[in-house]
Amino acid sequence: MKKYILLIVLVFCVNMGFAQRYRAESIEEGLQKGPDKAISLTIKYSNKYIPDISKLSLFTNIEELTIQSASDFPIEIVKLPNLQELILEDSKKTYALPKEIAKLTKLHYLKIDSVSSISEELFEITSMKTLHLSGNFNKISKSIGKLTILESLYLESKKGFILPSEIQNLQKLQYFNLKNPDALFTKSIYRLSNLWTLNFKSKKPQNISDSLSYLKNLINLRIDAPIKSLPNKIGDLSLLTHLTLLNCSINDLPASMQKLSRLQELFIVNSSLPKMPSIIFLIPRLENIMLDGNQIEKIEEDWNKLLSLKSFSASNNPIKFLPAHLPPKLGSLSLSNTLITTLPYNWHSGKRTQYFLDYIEAYNAPISQEEQTKIKETTHIKVLLGKKELIYDYNR
Repeated sequence: MKKYILLIVLVFCVNMGFAQRYRAESIEEGLQKGPDKAISLTIKYSNKYIPDISKLSLFTNIEELTIQSASDFPIEIVKLPNLQELILEDSKKTYALPKEIAKLTKLHYLKIDSVSSISEELFEITSMKTLHLSGNFNKISKSIGKLTILESLYLESKKGFILPSEIQNLQKLQYFNLKNPDALFTKSIYRLSNLWTLNFKSKKPQNISDSLSYLKNLINLRIDAPIKSLPNKIGDLSLLTHLTLLNCSINDLPASMQKLSRLQELFIVNSSLPKMPSIIFLIPRLENIMLDGNQIEKIEEDWNKLLSLKSFSASNNPIKFLPAHLPPKLGSLSLSNTLITTLPYNWHSGKRTQYFLDYIEAYNAPISQEEQTKIKETTHIKVLLGKKELIYDYNR
């Protein structure tokens, strides 16, 4: 019985200790409430307010620290032995990460948006799970390969840098964002077999090989680079649900894409696409398609085979012709800045759909109050035509 009572008292004391901990919104608040009790701290610089950063070392127990609009890296940060999450954002200028940052041995989340150079010592923090660096740095040390439990990596720089081959050691990496003018789709990227999301941006011409198929767990792929084609084996990415291609120079899509049975979203934007790739109509679960900013002149008749399609956009294309029939589940259609001025007659007749015929004929006329009421009472389809948004009754 005594042991049981002692345990209750101990649990009560521990809970009381946790209950006293708080989140400070400024150094002054933390000093007033007791810096040793703060679990997190937010510091905001401004033209009218410069915090006394020398007091930061008093917050020995904080686990989370956010600093906004600083002009450099406050070296006092490295005196916080229990820090687990560090965010430095909206900085006034770029600055170097000091080698002393390695003292933050418990750090597992680091986000800094104005980095000019990265010390090799940063990669000694092997507890890191999320690393988010952006700025104008031009080098990444091969020591990055030491971060073997890293799950999320974001590297964005206005200057070019070479991605070291040691990146392939990050076998627990699930999210990878790589953005810099000279980035290359190297072999080491293909070896990150546990990736779920890959966001790649570069200004250099790329050749993406069939080795892309090694990324078996990939769910979301975004490529913003001057590539001329996708690899034939892209169809082997059986878990892929989102594919985005930006600023490419592609003419068609590989036939193997019909095997992408889970693909729901396909965006091909500003990529010189001359026509709608026929393979699109064989991808069974596509729900959202965006083909803005290409050279497409015609929406193919086969698009009504897209039985799951809910949203379609082909704005900023020289489109002249539309098919006679709509996909059965389409709910949003954008055709702004095209050569189309009227919609096919079949779109406003038939058992399934009852459209506002007068509004189609004079699409710049206002919707009457009666029509607005009717729209609210039913499922509808939205169509962007020119600069006008048309909303039609769409009874299912």
